[in-house]
Amino acid sequence: MSKLAVAGAIAGVVVIFVGANVAITSIQSLATVGYWETQLGQPVPPDAIRLVALGDSSVEGIGASQAMDSYVGRISTYVGQKTGRPVHIANVATGGPISDIVSNQLPRVDLKTADIVIVADDNLNGMSLAQYRATLEAIAAAVPANRTVISDLPGLPGEERYQPVLTAVADEHGMLRADVKAIFNGGGRRLDIFSWLPPHLNSKGYRYWFEAFKPQVDVILRRLAVNGTTATSVNRQEAVS
Repeated sequence: MSKLAVAGAIAGVVVIFVGANVAITSIQSLATVGYWETQLGQPVPPDAIRLVALGDSSVEGIGASQAMDSYVGRISTYVGQKTGRPVHIANVATGGPISDIVSNQLPRVDLKTADIVIVADDNLNGMSLAQYRATLEAIAAAVPANRTVISDLPGLPGEERYQPVLTAVADEHGMLRADVKAIFNGGGRRLDIFSWLPPHLNSKGYRYWFEAFKPQVDVILRRLAVNGTTATSVNRQEAVS
């Protein structure tokens, strides 16, 4: 067999291998989206911690092997293990631009009963800084700031100019921030965190992103423990009074 034939055979195998993995990851991603829709419709146990997730495809966990490998899934597992209570997940994230949070996602969730709110979205589509600030302000005005963690931008090309706006709005409203850049510039700075649907992460990559959220989730859990209650029970008490 000639060298050209061997090279062609190898190239063919590589194409098949890559194509198969892309197809498998795509199927897994569709299952992930369906999983969140199913969870959204589940009854909420009376003593549940209510976790709301807003944002883009990273919040959905596109690229992970299964939904619970996403950082939202890992946050849910962590909260359940730490509190000993069930966690109801309302993950209404989409692959759309950040403006979709305001127009389509916020109307789908009850933020008055939310105990923890996770926000992450770097699907900015070249919007101006003024538009970005206005969108973040609308989100910040809607969510319970002291129970919300918003992810810093992961640092993809072109995002640097937006991060100061996110920092300012989060600080002004008292929202906690997940320092994802510190994670991906540290232990998460590696090539094996990406899925077959780049730039989406794989399950390992989302584990690193979860580590950025974890300290701030702990802050919220401490606040809930100090108050001795959840958002739902507070609303019930207010309704009675």
